[in-house]
Amino acid sequence: MKSGPAMAARGAERALANPGWAFGIPAALVAGRLMSSQLWGVGSYDPWSLAGATSVLALCATADGFIPAHRAASIEPMQALRTE
Repeated sequence: MKSGPAMAARGAERALANPGWAFGIPAALVAGRLMSSQLWGVGSYDPWSLAGATSVLALCATADGFIPAHRAASIEPMQALRTE
């Protein structure tokens, strides 16, 4: 089994991003319907806006998980245990 930043980033993605999508997309649809009177030029369900926002948030979640995972994977495990 190979370990490293990619494995840690996948773990962070599973723990953070996937539940966020599961709750965030339905919440965005409900919020869009509730705020439909305040959205000018955009329907209550605009697939391009929803896909764009989802893509940006997915990119941020990936970077947010990969940067600490890369730092954690770059040090020796014994050195990390000694500092604690």
